[in-house]
Amino acid sequence: MRKGNMQGGENMKVDKKNIMFHVGLNCQTFRRNKTNYSQPMVAKELGFSVENISSFENSRNDNYYILIWYLQHGMTIKELLEGIEE
Repeated sequence: MRKGNMQGGENMKVDKKNIMFHVGLNCQTFRRNKTNYSQPMVAKELGFSVENISSFENSRNDNYYILIWYLQHGMTIKELLEGIEE
């Protein structure tokens, strides 16, 4: 996920597309396998469109309000970050 380290003022390079891909996929997997929620149910609970939820789960939207929903429903940080390379 990063090159170099933060100590000594070195720049950190983050591959945002890689992170978004894995976070979205991991959230979709969590919703499908560990909750009884569909995308329309998540959308209704959050007051967002189904398209927003779908875009988030398919890495076209990085809305942190949507991300927080998954964490509030029991997703762990380990589950969230699975597959992201350091």
